[in-house]
Amino acid sequence: GSMGKGTKMGLVCPYHAWTYNFDGTLKWAPGMEMAENFEEKIRMRPVRVESFHGFVFVCVSDDAPALRETLGDLPQRHAPWFGPEGKAQGMVCVGRREYTVDCN
Repeated sequence: GSMGKGTKMGLVCPYHAWTYNFDGTLKWAPGMEMAENFEEKIRMRPVRVESFHGFVFVCVSDDAPALRETLGDLPQRHAPWFGPEGKAQGMVCVGRREYTVDCN
């Protein structure tokens, strides 16, 4: 498909088919065997990953505040649903939709 994917082999780029280990180091880069001065020590830049009630947030900025700081009073307002005894604790995914959006 057109999307990147993660497997037990690592993370695979959908365009180049380069594969990275889960620590971000390059595992292999098809087609680069003959490239001059190709630096095999390439690695993906680390990113911050945080979650809030099952939603995963990825932050690429080193300067952005932590997720909890940006949520304001959202955790308290959603406690009846997402707190330890919240009504949404038993929620399960029953469907999925994917959209392609023209953006950067």
